[in-house]
Formats: sequence, structure tokens, C-alpha cells
Amino acid sequence: MAAAGSCILSCCATVAIRINFRGGRCHRVQCISSFALCPSLIESRDTFARNHRCHGIRPSSSISTFADDSGDTKDIGRVSFHPLASTDVSIDRAKKLTQTIIATPPGKLEASSVGAVESCLEGWSRLALARNKPHVAAQGDSSEPGNSALRLLNRIKIEEETIGRMLLTGKMFEYAINALSVSGRDGSAHQAGNLLEEYLNLYLALPEMEVRRGKHTYTIRRRKEQRHSFSPPNTIVWSSVMNALAKDNSDPMNAQKAEDFLRKMLRTCLETNEKNDRVKMAIAPNVQSFSAVINGWSLRGEAERAEAVLDWMEEIEFKKERGDSGYRAFSVRPNEHIFNTCISAWSRSKPPRNNPESSARNAERVLKRMDDSCHVSPNVFSFATVLSAWAACPLQPTGARRAEEILSRMEREAGLSGSASKGMRYFLPNTVCYNTVLLGYANAGDPEATERILHHMITLHSEGKFGDRTAKPEIASFNTCLRAWAKSRKSGAAARALALLREMETLASSNAQKSVICPDVVSYNTVLDCLARSSAAEKAEELLLRMESFYKSKGRNDEYTVAVKPDLISYNTVLSGFSRCGSRNKPRRQHNSLHADEGGLGNRVEPAERAESLLRRMKATKVNPDVVSYNACITAWSRSGLGERASERAEAILREMEESSRRGSPEGGAVLPDAISYSAVIDAHARSGAPDAGQKAETVLQRMESRSMEANIFTYNSLMNAWAKSGAPGAAKRAESILIRLEQSRDGRKGSTISRLPRPNLISYCTVLNAWAHSRDKEKAMSSKHVLGRMMNLVERQYCAKEEKWSRQSLSKQASEQVRDAHNMVLGACAYTPSDAPPEIRLDAFRIAEETYKDAHRSLLFRPNQFTYTTFLLVCHHLMGRNESQRKEELIRQVFRDGVASECVTPVVLKQLRKAASPELFQELSQGLGGGI
Repeated sequence: MAAAGSCILSCCATVAIRINFRGGRCHRVQCISSFALCPSLIESRDTFARNHRCHGIRPSSSISTFADDSGDTKDIGRVSFHPLASTDVSIDRAKKLTQTIIATPPGKLEASSVGAVESCLEGWSRLALARNKPHVAAQGDSSEPGNSALRLLNRIKIEEETIGRMLLTGKMFEYAINALSVSGRDGSAHQAGNLLEEYLNLYLALPEMEVRRGKHTYTIRRRKEQRHSFSPPNTIVWSSVMNALAKDNSDPMNAQKAEDFLRKMLRTCLETNEKNDRVKMAIAPNVQSFSAVINGWSLRGEAERAEAVLDWMEEIEFKKERGDSGYRAFSVRPNEHIFNTCISAWSRSKPPRNNPESSARNAERVLKRMDDSCHVSPNVFSFATVLSAWAACPLQPTGARRAEEILSRMEREAGLSGSASKGMRYFLPNTVCYNTVLLGYANAGDPEATERILHHMITLHSEGKFGDRTAKPEIASFNTCLRAWAKSRKSGAAARALALLREMETLASSNAQKSVICPDVVSYNTVLDCLARSSAAEKAEELLLRMESFYKSKGRNDEYTVAVKPDLISYNTVLSGFSRCGSRNKPRRQHNSLHADEGGLGNRVEPAERAESLLRRMKATKVNPDVVSYNACITAWSRSGLGERASERAEAILREMEESSRRGSPEGGAVLPDAISYSAVIDAHARSGAPDAGQKAETVLQRMESRSMEANIFTYNSLMNAWAKSGAPGAAKRAESILIRLEQSRDGRKGSTISRLPRPNLISYCTVLNAWAHSRDKEKAMSSKHVLGRMMNLVERQYCAKEEKWSRQSLSKQASEQVRDAHNMVLGACAYTPSDAPPEIRLDAFRIAEETYKDAHRSLLFRPNQFTYTTFLLVCHHLMGRNESQRKEELIRQVFRDGVASECVTPVVLKQLRKAASPELFQELSQGLGGGI
């Protein structure tokens, strides 16, 4: 044979030959075909070797390969009957051939064309594997390999019905199933399963015959019309379908379908009459088949079903070791991957509420089962998965502590904590194990334990007992600890986070640790968030200025090597911190040494002013502010407590956003205001307390609606609050009219303007009640009573509808306080009924107050507080005349007894008691209380 050449082996329509030469002599002949078990192919291979007298060639362990014992090999190419059989197949050529075959009228396909179909299907199968495993294409894409293969197979079925002769082969089904299995489209796995069912039914319907090849006898399915055999679905075909079903989430029953295919595959193998174990193994399930089913249950969190398949595998292995002849060809001994998948399934499963540790304990049980096995040993991934299960356990900090115990066991057995235990396996924990325990303590809200594990990890790495194999602390390790401090509400959390960041900067400055633990922008942003949440916005701005300063001096400052550019999140975090500073609705003076001489303001700079200054500075650093930045600045002004000045500045920033949106597009850096922007400005007007605040707030709402933005309930509550605090004539009526519009939204027709309004909540009613309480309307007591009645209807409808008997557990703590405050505001509205009101109106106000007080004292939804008793004493003082002294004295005594029983007699109550009661009665009641005031 020449040093370069090619040979064609014409035993099958899609067989390719690879011939390797060395020194001009052929020493390797390989059949490139997945149909390696075909007896005719094996015979043709033997014939090829004899006819060409390949010197030094012997059969290799592979059934379709020859090899010699010498030297390197040289692959000179592949030869096949059709170009689509090569690995460099072109999709254009595949599409062209497919379209030609499909366009051919039924009954007009020639024998050569039918043979080319198998080659074309093989090409589509290889294309599916080569294009982004798995290839994802649009539904119905004709160029998608799975769709094309299925269309081609359906065309052959039509040809069979037309000519009345079978044309389909096992290889056609195999290639089409493989193309569908790796397609990745929704429903492609289901199509592959249906095709496999059809393939299996067709195989079982064919007659059997025995063929003897040498010492072996093969049982094959033979078609009457054809001479070649029809092979059964092999293990690869079954496994590909089960694997596709396991990964397809389009149908929740796909995992069950995969297990059904596995059972059918096992039953088919057990019921076959095949006598040769080597051929029988080609159709028997293997470890990969069971692994696909276990993985399917694991991905869906069905850990019990996954472990049941593991038990099934061990049962089959037990029958095989016992000598059961039916299971002699099976090889399904569970390996590390099988056990690890089951452990992962338990770690993903959601435990029941009454037993939150069950998932983690089951994962640890499977780990112990793996450790006790004599065939497989757990690896680091096994332990890391169990650690993850305990770290995610809902019962914390118990889960995190158990994870630390397992980590300590790994350290003992690896020899990190003294000498390794005798007879124990070697388990050296890696960085993932430590990071998992860190995450567990961080989620448990224990930042001290998180930092302790981190420093223990740093100590082990610095000792370097195992060199590079010792777990190295990563930037993620430090960031997890920083995040634990950021989420903590403990005092000093911000200082501890800042100290840990300083430690990272120190370690990063050393050449040995710089590449591993150099703080990144996430580290700085986490500390900024911690400072902002701790009402230390000044410290957060100081850290932000340091980031800017060191980034600008990058490359010029050799002493400080950490240079991280602040991003949008960095600035927004500091702005959010400033927006929280003025939450008490009054001016607050902030102190920061960095701004002692800035702009001549010194330490008198308001948080809102500094927030706006930071907003302007963002553009100078080439960080374009977004809508969150502007909203935080508006909120800072809204909560600053600076009155009309704050509302004016908030309005100016909103107009700046509107002007920016008109001038440019979002892609060009323009910032479009959203519903939060307008709501924050309305809230600023409400907090200003200006006489025209209500009118200005409604103007802002109209601008908001003109931009087709839907206001939420917070927006309308702020609008009603603006009217309530304005003190303008008719403000309370205007606030209640807005509430009525919101109430009518419940009954509005779909598609109407009123149906798009949000439904009122308890805050809405409390806001209107507050407006009536502070109004000068003479009939405000009656109006307050009606609003309270509608509010209680809402409570009954939304909160207590499912309970036959109301209790304090019917409402949340916040809702219960809101209902109590509503009753107190009705009492306040009655108490401050104008003195010039007609006597009958003042009498109605007293009756309403007395009825409201009794309702509050008898209520099962809340407990009266000191303001309930104080306000009703004020009612008695303002609304009861001198001619009602006896009744007034009885009411004051009753109120005082109720207050003592509720343990609500405070200095505020006693102060109002002194005003309402006569000196003799006050002295009597105070002596009964203990004699001292």
C-alpha cells in the first residue's frame, strides 16, 4: 500500500475508513461508524484486512479498530459514500439534500436516494452535536437539526406507505433521535421519546433469526423485504433520550417519563432472546442511563425519587453478584457521580416546615452511606454539597454550626488539626468548603462567627502545611464576611466592616496576597451599604472620596496599590444613605471632618445638600446618574424637614429630569422620571406644611398622569397627606374626596379610568382621619365617624373575613396599631370640635367620642394606649359643661380605672387628668395610684 492513499469499504451506506500509515506501511485501520456491532461490518473489516495484507496489524480492543504495537500514528483522512458523513459537514449542503428528498413526489425516490437519507440523517445528528451543545433554535426553525431530521424521517414513512415496502433502518432512527435529543428546543425531548417508542415497537414487531459468526451466534431482527438486519435501540440511544427528558423543564412530568423509559429499557433487555453477553451489553442500561434519571429527579428537587433509583442500581448489582444469569450483562455499580447527584438532590429539596433539618440530614446520610460503601469513596465535592445543604438549612444557626462541625472533621482527617486519624481517608477541604460555611453563618446573621472562620482560613493558608493544596482565601470569602456585617443590625457593625476592609487593603499591598484578596468594587460597595444603613452617611461619603482619590492617583502612588473606580452602585448607595438621614422630618446637622471648610458651610451642611452635591459630582467622574440617583436625592430633600425650601429643591430636580428626557434619549444619557420620582416630590410637598401644598401636589400628579404613568397608593396617600397638613380651608373634604375616588375603584368597570386607581389601605383612612382631626370644620366629628366606619369595613373584608371570631392575631402588629390610631384620631376630632359650634353638634361630638372610646376599650383587634385615655379625658374636659359635673366625675373615674387596668397611666395621662378633674378628685385618684405624682 502506498504512503498516501484511500480505500473505500462498501459494506454499509455510511461507513468511513480512517487509514493510518507509519513509514509507508499501514498499521491502523479504523471503521468510523457508530453501528459497530453490525455483524456484516465486522466481517467486512476482517475481509479488508486480509485482502490488503496489512503487515503488523492486529485486532484492537475496540470492535471496529485495528492497530499495531509501534510508534505514532498519522491520520490521512476519511472516506465515505456521502460527504455528509464527514465531521466537517456543511449545514447548507444538508439543507439542500433534505429539501431535494422532501420535494421528491411520493413513490419517486430511487434506491440510491433512500440510501443517502441515512447519510443525511447522520449529518444532521453531527450538526446538532457541533452547534452549541445543546443547540437552541427558534421553535419551528426548518434549519434546526432536530426538525430537519424529523421531517426527513417522516418523508421516508410516506415513501413506505406509497410503495408498500419498508425502507426505515435502525440507523435512521438513531440519528434522528440523537438530533432531537441534543436540540434543546421545548418539546424536542418529548419528540425524541415518541420516536424511540416507535423505533422499539417496530423492532419488536419484526421476525427473529440467528446468524453465526465464528464462535458466536447473534440473534437479529430481519425484514422479509430486505437482507440486512434491524438492530435494537442501543444504550446510547436510550441514554440520550433520558438525558434530554431530564434536562427539559417544559413538562414537569419529564423526569417520570425518563424513569419509565429506563424501566422499559431494562425490561426489553431482560426479555430479549440474545444469548451473547457482548451484544446484550449494547442494549442494556449502564451507569449513564441511571445517572440521567437521577439527575432529572435531582433538578426537580425530588430527592426521594432520586435515591430510590440509587437503591434500584444497588439491587441490580446485588442480583448480578449473586449469579443471576439475567443480569450478567449489566454494569450499573453506582460511582461517585451517582452518589454526589443524590446528595445534591437532597441539598436542593425544600424541607417541610415541621422538620426544617430533614433535607440536610438526608444529604449527610447519603454521604455516610457513600463512605461506608466498599466500592466508592466520597470526594471533596461530596462534602462540599453536604456543607451547602446545612448552610441553606432554614433552621439557623443550627445548620451553620453543623456545617462547621463537618468542616472540622475534614480538617482532622486531612491532618490540618494535628496528625491525621489512623485509617481515615484523606479529605483536604478546599476554598469552596470554607466559603460555604462562611455563607451559612452569614445567612444565619452571625457576623462574628463568619469573621472567625475567615481568619481561621487565613491562618491555615499562612502556615502552608500542604503548600498550594491548602485552601486559599478568595475575594469572595472576604466579601461574604463583609456582607454578613452589612446585614447585621448589631451596634458597631459598620466599624467592623470598615476594619475588615482595611485588613484587605493591607494584605493586598503585600505582593504575596495581592492577586488573591485585592478588594474589588463589590467589597467597597458592601461596606458603603453597611455605613449607609448605620446612619453613617458621612463615613460612607468619606470612603467614596478615598476611592475616587486613589483611583485618580493610580500608578503615581506606590505606597497604595489598591485602586478601584467607584461605579454607579457606589454613588447610589451613598445617596441612599443621605436620604435616610433626614427621616425625622426636621433639620439635622451632620458632622464630617472632610467637609469642615467646604464651601464655607463647615459642619452645617445638610444631608440633602450634600446628596445634591454628590449628584453633580457624579457627572464629573464620568459616571452618569440614573433614575435611582435622582430619586434618592429627591427623597433626601423630602425627608430633610426644611419645609418649603425642601419642596422647592425637590421640584427643581424633577423638572431637571423632565427637561433631560425631552432633550435626549435614555441611550444618550437622558434620565426619565418614573412614578417614584413624582411620588417623592408629592411627599416633599406634603412634608412642607405649606398652605398651598395640596394644590402643588395635585399639579405634580397631573404632570405624572400626562406621561401615562399610573400612580400607586403611596402617591395618593402622599397627596391626601399634603392636603391634611396644609391647613387650608376645605382641605379635609378634599382629602376625603380623593379617598372616595379610591374606594370607588373597587367597583369600577374594567377598562374605565377609575378602575385603574389603586385600592385604599389603612394608611389612606388614617391620613384622612388626621386631616379631619386638624380641620376647623364644625361637623368634623361626624365626618370622622363615617370614615372610621368605612375603615372597619375594609378591616373586616380584607383582614378578618376568614375568621369567625376576631382576635389580635387577626391583624399584623402594624395594622393593629393603625386601627388603634384611627380610633384615637376620631377621639381627637371630637375633642377639638370648635367651641362656636351649635350645642347639638357638640353634643353629637361627645356621643361619638363616648361610643368610640367604648369600641376601642372592647376591641379584640388592638389594645388602647396612653393616648386613647389622654384624648378621651380631653373630650371630657372640652365638651362637658359645669352642669354635668357628677357625670363627668363618673366618666373620669371610669377612664382612670381602665387606664390602671391596662397599665397605661403615664405622666401624659396624669397631666391631662389634672386638667380634666377637680383638685379633690385628682388628689383622691392619685392617692389610690400610690400617693406620688
